Amino acid sequence: MPAGAKMRDAVASKEVLILMYDNLESLQACFEKFAQMKSEDGSISLSEFSVFAMSAGFCGEKTNKGVTVTPKDIRQIFSASKNDRPEEVEENNGENVSHYKVMSFSEFVEAIARLGVKKMLRRAQEL
Repeated sequence: MPAGAKMRDAVASKEVLILMYDNLESLQACFEKFAQMKSEDGSISLSEFSVFAMSAGFCGEKTNKGVTVTPKDIRQIFSASKNDRPEEVEENNGENVSHYKVMSFSEFVEAIARLGVKKMLRRAQEL
């Protein structure tokens, strides 16, 4: 199974969805904390998301094969978690508009799930 399909299936698994639902209030509080670091528009930028990922312990853990989640992984996860609606892409003709640089709460929750899956997959490779 391709890596993208594995990630998509893992993030959408019943266990992950239940875990996210059970912790929704804490996730919302975390989102609000990091969203207010640089702006008050209710969204998180890539730099704020990176600070979150590092302070939450997703990054920096060394294993035999390297770091579990790298800064490159964080950037890719941020981008992959963006929910671009087809009409938005069509409207903007693929231009680099500001809402592509920030994420909403629902995108943040998806990104956290992706971070967790990425970290656990790297750990599993160690075994």
